[in-house]
Order: sequence, then C-alpha cells, then structure tokens
Amino acid sequence: MNKSELIARVAYGAARVAYGADISIEKADKVINAFTHYVMQAVASNREFCVAGLGTFSQVERSARVGRNPASGVIVNIPASNSVKFKAGTAFKRALDSSK
Repeated sequence: MNKSELIARVAYGAARVAYGADISIEKADKVINAFTHYVMQAVASNREFCVAGLGTFSQVERSARVGRNPASGVIVNIPASNSVKFKAGTAFKRALDSSK
C-alpha cells in the first residue's frame, strides 16, 4: 500500500467506523502528513515514537564498518550513521500470526 492508498482508506474508513464522520481526501492527507511529520521529528530528536497496538519507532546508531562492493569486490569503509528502527507491537504481531 502506498501513501495515496492509505489516505483513501483513512477517509473511507473513518466514515465507516464513525457514522457521520465525513473526512475528505484532503483532510485525510493532512492527518497522514501530520502523523509522519511527528514521527520523523521525534525520531530525529532521538526520542521514541510509540503507537499503541502498532509499534515503536526509534533511532539507532550504526557504527562505522568495513564493507565490500558486491559488483567489484572492492573493500570500502562505511561511515557511522543514524538509522530508524521499528519494533512491532503485540497487537501487530498477533494480527500477522492470525493471517496465516
């Protein structure tokens, strides 16, 4: 699912879940944009962003290491960097297990 599909499902899903909760595509787009903004802002500030039932986004530091270019075999130094980690919540894991 891409962002456009998510926005459409949020708009449609809100109307289905809450009677009379008409959310336009534009409003759903703003909600999704605000959500992603706050996730990125929290993680960039080295804070965890937890969504109950979904999971936790956090920042992790990847240390410098030596790698190899798979095409040429040349050894390269990979500098230290920050990355994002997502740990799925219990409800998310259960949903995956029940889909088998």
